[in-house]
Amino acid sequence: MVSGTLALKNGYYYAVLSYQDAAGKRHQKWVSTGLPQKGNKRRAEQEFILIRSEFEIPPAAGELNSNMLFADYLDQWLEVVRARIKPATFGSYQGMVKSTIGPYFRKKELTLKELEARHIQQFYTEKLKTVTPNSVIHYHAVIYQALKYAMKTDMVPQNVAMKVDRPRKNSFQPTFLECRSCSRLSRERGWSFRFWLLRFMDYAVARCSG
Repeated sequence: MVSGTLALKNGYYYAVLSYQDAAGKRHQKWVSTGLPQKGNKRRAEQEFILIRSEFEIPPAAGELNSNMLFADYLDQWLEVVRARIKPATFGSYQGMVKSTIGPYFRKKELTLKELEARHIQQFYTEKLKTVTPNSVIHYHAVIYQALKYAMKTDMVPQNVAMKVDRPRKNSFQPTFLECRSCSRLSRERGWSFRFWLLRFMDYAVARCSG
């Protein structure tokens, strides 16, 4: 609950608001009415009532809320789910948030409550220019779970990720080569061991997702 009083400071009326945070610590905030003292007492009283009725208690540091940037929400949501999911799953989620999803939405400067289905769809469309549909499906899983938690805890009224069309999975058909063929292609095209390792990982992901 927010209480308060009207006060004068340097010849102007201020609303002095008092409130307790989630930890029970009391705070005080001075909000200017913009009204000088002379002849404005009644208007200042009306302005005070309006200021107090519209004032929202700021969330505590580190507290999840709908006014925070979606990118910041994702970072803190990861810490919430860390103990609830397998370490490998957490590592995968964290990698996608830190390297791709978070940086993209941080540039957009969208808060959690401002995020709409069209913003997520635009993200998928943009990423499909550089990564496979399977990768975007993994991004979708992270965003969906994060927004599911936000809806469950009443930070947003709906999970907008449910309105987004995710891409179809890759129809991956591997071509197997003999070791001699691999060696010849590596020399001719300058392919390294890392190249073949990444190709193998793509194949393994496709097999697991299929």
